[in-house]
Amino acid sequence: MTSRVAVALLLAVFGAGVGCSKLGIGTPTEPTPTPTPSSGPIFYTAIGASDGIGFGSSNVCVPLAPSCPDGKGYVQILDRQFQTTGRTFDQRNLSLPGAVLSKNIEDLAASVGTPIESLVGNFIDRQAPFVPTTTTHLTIFAGGNDANVIGRAVLAGRGGSDPNAY
Repeated sequence: MTSRVAVALLLAVFGAGVGCSKLGIGTPTEPTPTPTPSSGPIFYTAIGASDGIGFGSSNVCVPLAPSCPDGKGYVQILDRQFQTTGRTFDQRNLSLPGAVLSKNIEDLAASVGTPIESLVGNFIDRQAPFVPTTTTHLTIFAGGNDANVIGRAVLAGRGGSDPNAY
């Protein structure tokens, strides 16, 4: 995985707007994100859950399929936009329905009675290792499945006397 992809993945995992210094791990000096070159090949990789295959749209794609030209999910829409650039384009869609952000969310799900087999894994363990080093554009779309797990935990009393803070 290139350093730019690793930095993008780390920033996505820790959440937008939360700087490294606020997390107590210092201020990054290298690598510095660089603008997208205006020429050269585009290799797009998507990390996500069912939204990455267009679940809920009028045309759902098969998970891990090499292409889905008529798909209506955000990955397929971006694919079509990248293909109009006139540049060499390739993509890898690693999105898996039921995926959550991390092992911590999987563990929380199991602790509140969600069968672990209903989750297909997490982005960090099951998708991030497969991001090609040639990736020039990366999207990470998380939240729906994670929010459902946290909601179940709140309903199970994990929020204690302050479920809103949980």
